[in-house]
Amino acid sequence: ACSMVRDHGLGIVVGLVPPWCLGFGRLGVVDKAGSTPSMETQPNTIGHNTTQHGGGAMADGPGTSTCEARTVARKDDTCSKGTNERKKEEEETIRRGWKGALGTVLVAVLAVGCFQAKKRSGGGLEETQIKQAEETRQACPHASEVQATLYRILGNEVPGRHKQGQTLQNLQYMLEHEPEFEGWRRRFVLNRMVNQTLERQIMDMLEGRGLDYLHIEFKKEEYRRITLDTDCLPHPQYLLGDEFNRLKESRQARLMFSIYRLKNIYVYNNNGARNVALREGKRLGNWTLPWDGNCFLEKQGWMDLSEAMRSSNVHYLTVPMRRLVELPHDSPANADCLVVEEPQIAFYCTSNYTFNEEFYYGHLSKVELLKRLGASRTWTWPEDMGFGLRCPKSDSSTWRDMQNRMDVTVGSVARLPSGFDALEQGLNTPSSRNKARVQGSIDFLFSLDLDLQQQTLNDTIFYNLGGLEVEQSLYQQGKDPHLQALVNCLIKDGESILSRRAGDTRAELGRELKESRSCIGSHNSPTSSHSRDNQAVPPPLKKTSIDAQQCGHPHSTQTATLHRVASDVTVCALASFFNGNSTFAQHAAEQLSSLFLDQQAALLPNLTTDSSSGTQARWELHDIVSMHHLLDAVRLLASSGFLEQVLIERLENWLHDLHQFLTGTALGKEALQATGHNGIFYDLVVASVAAYRNERFTLIKALARAQSRISNRFSQGILELERGQFATAEDMVYDCEGWVSMAYLSERLGNPLWCYRDRNGYSVEAWITLLLERARSLSATSRKPTLTSRIEALGFLINQPTCTTESAGTRMDKYAFRSALNYESAVRPYWNLGLTPTL
Repeated sequence: ACSMVRDHGLGIVVGLVPPWCLGFGRLGVVDKAGSTPSMETQPNTIGHNTTQHGGGAMADGPGTSTCEARTVARKDDTCSKGTNERKKEEEETIRRGWKGALGTVLVAVLAVGCFQAKKRSGGGLEETQIKQAEETRQACPHASEVQATLYRILGNEVPGRHKQGQTLQNLQYMLEHEPEFEGWRRRFVLNRMVNQTLERQIMDMLEGRGLDYLHIEFKKEEYRRITLDTDCLPHPQYLLGDEFNRLKESRQARLMFSIYRLKNIYVYNNNGARNVALREGKRLGNWTLPWDGNCFLEKQGWMDLSEAMRSSNVHYLTVPMRRLVELPHDSPANADCLVVEEPQIAFYCTSNYTFNEEFYYGHLSKVELLKRLGASRTWTWPEDMGFGLRCPKSDSSTWRDMQNRMDVTVGSVARLPSGFDALEQGLNTPSSRNKARVQGSIDFLFSLDLDLQQQTLNDTIFYNLGGLEVEQSLYQQGKDPHLQALVNCLIKDGESILSRRAGDTRAELGRELKESRSCIGSHNSPTSSHSRDNQAVPPPLKKTSIDAQQCGHPHSTQTATLHRVASDVTVCALASFFNGNSTFAQHAAEQLSSLFLDQQAALLPNLTTDSSSGTQARWELHDIVSMHHLLDAVRLLASSGFLEQVLIERLENWLHDLHQFLTGTALGKEALQATGHNGIFYDLVVASVAAYRNERFTLIKALARAQSRISNRFSQGILELERGQFATAEDMVYDCEGWVSMAYLSERLGNPLWCYRDRNGYSVEAWITLLLERARSLSATSRKPTLTSRIEALGFLINQPTCTTESAGTRMDKYAFRSALNYESAVRPYWNLGLTPTL
C-alpha cells in the first residue's frame, strides 16, 4: 500500500476501497490552502502534468503522480495528515457505524504507512522521487563527479547578420560577468573558424583563464572538394524553366541558400559541433548542454536547472532563450529582452537522440530535434523553410519511448546581441534576421570560395594571373624548354596577327560587317546536323546559320569577325604580357576599339531589329562564346594601362545590354532552356559576363544552373548518341569544349564541378570521356590535324582535375602540348598557359 501511495498517490489507493466503505462521505486530499477538492475533480494521477518551477514550467517524468509533482514544486507533503486530524476522523467514523469504522481504519492504516515512509526517508515523497532519478542515473559511471558540462559553440560570423568582432566581444563579456557554477564544467568549442586570427585571439583568451576547449579545425582541402547541392531541386531542369524565373528574388535567394547546403554544413557545422560536444559531455558528467556561443547563463537560471536535473526523471530539458537588445552593464537579468525564442536543450547521459547533421545553419538545425522530441511549442517555427529538407511534423501520438518525451521546461538563458540593433527588435525582426542570415551566408560562402582559390572577380579567371607571372619568370630565365617553345609559338602567332595590319584594320572590319549585315535575317534554317538546339544556335563556327558562300567570302559574317577578333585580342594580350612588347597590346586595344567605339565598324551591339529587312536579326550563341576569354584579355590590358576609360565604359554598357538580351528576350530564353551544348554555352557566357560585372547573385545562379544540367545532359546525350544525332566528331568535340570551359570557370570560382555526382552517379567527367571515345573513333580515319589537336587537349584537361588524393606526379607536362591558335575551338587560345593547379 505504501508503495502504491509513493508511486501513484493516495488517491489511487482510495479508489481501490469498495464503495460501501466510503458511505461516510467523500474523502479528499487536503492541499496547501486547506481546501478539499473532490475525487471527481482530481487530475489523472498517472499522467504527465506541468507545474511552475523556477523560471518556467516543469512537467513530471513518466510514471510520477500529481502528488509527487506538488511535492517537487512546493516541498510540501500533502499526502500525510496530522495526528489530530486523523483522531477526529476516527471519532466521526465510529459515530457513523461499523461500516464507516472499517473504512476509516483502512484509510488510517494506509496514511500511517505513508507517514512512516516519509519519516524513514527523511524527506518524504520528494526524496523518494530523487532516489528514483538517481536509480535511473546509475547507468552513468560518473554520476557522482560532475552534474553537468556546459558548452558554448563559437563559430564563423555571418556578414550582415553578426557584427565583425562580436564573437570576441560577447566572449569577453561572458568570461567577466558569468558566475561560477558549482558542480558544473564550463567548456567551449571552437568550430571550424575560417578567420585564423580571430581563432587565435579566442584561444589566447580561454587559455589565459585556464578554460578548456575543443577545437574543430577548418581544413581547406576538405572544403575545396565540396560542390553545390543541386539535388535539392524539385527536378533537374527546374532552374531552366519559367517556374523558377517567376519566383521573387527572395525566394530565389532561399533556393540558392539551399543549394549551398553542403558548404554550409561544413563551414558552420552547427549540428556537427553540437554532437561533438554531446559525445564528450556524456563522458564527463550527468548532463550535457551543447549551447550556442552567445548563450549567457545567469545564477538563477543555473539554480533552476540544477534543481530540475536533481529532481526530474527525464532525459531532456529545454531552457527558454531571451534575446537581449544590447550588452548590459551588470547582469542580463536586469536587461531589456525581447520575446522568448527557440530554447536550448540539456541532455542526460543516457539520452539517445542527437542533432541531425543533414540540417544546416539557417534551416531549422535545432528546431528539427525539438520537433522530434515533441517539445512544447512556445515559439513560432515554419513547417517548411522553402526548398531542401523539411522538418518532421510534431505528433505526440507517434511516441513510443515515453522516457524520451520532451515536455520539461525550466529556467531561462540570455542570448547576447549580434551587434545589429535593427535585427534584434521590431515587428519584422524575425523576417529581417532570416533575410540577413540567408544573404549573409551566401555572400560569406561565395567569398570564401574565391579566397581559397586566391581569386577575385577583378582578376583574370581563365588565365590565372599568379600562374602567368610564374611562367613569365620561367620563360625569361629560359629554364623550361617546353614552356620556351610554347611561348615562342604564342609570340609567332601574335606577329602573324600584327602582319594583317598591312591593310587598315578598321576599314577591313567595316567592309566585312557591312557585307555581313546584308545577310543577317536572310537565312531560313541552320545547317548543323546536331538539330535539337539548332533553333537557338548551330554548334561549330564553320556551320554558321548564314551561308558564307552567299555573302562572298568565308569570314564575312559577324560570327567569324567577333570570334576571330576575340581570339586575336587574347593572343596579343598574352604575347605582350610575356615579352613586354607594347605593340601587341596596342594592336589588341585597337581591335577592341574597332568593336566598340568606331561607328563605321562597330560590331556590337547588334542584338536588335535589322532596319533594312525589318526582321529580327538572327544571332548565333557561338558568336559570343569567345566572350569568356575576351574578358580575360580585357582585364590584362586594363591592368597594364592600355585601354582608355571611354572604351572600358562602352564595353561595360554593351555587356549590360547583352545580359538584358540573354535574360529578357525570347531568343535568350530559347538558349537558356536548350538541353544540348547550347545550354552549357549559355551558362558559360552569362557567368563570364556576371563575373566581369561583379554581379554575384547572377553568377551563383549560372553556376548552379550549369551543374543542374548534368543529369539531363547525360541521359539525353546517351539517346542522341544511340540515334546518331551526333553526326560528326566535330559536334562531339564542340560539346566537350563547352563543358570543359564551364567546369574550369566553376572550379576557379570555388565550385569543383568535376567532383559533382548526381543521384545516378552521372558526372561531367563521365560524359566528356564517353564523347571523346566516340570522337576519337570517328576521327581516326580523318586527316584533320586541328581536330586531333582539340581532342588531345580535351583528353589532357579532363585528366587534370581530381577529387581524390591521387598524386599528380604521373601527369603529362602541360607545356608539351602545342596549343596553336585554333579559330574553330571553343576552348580559350593557349589554354595551357595560366592553368591553375588542380584540387
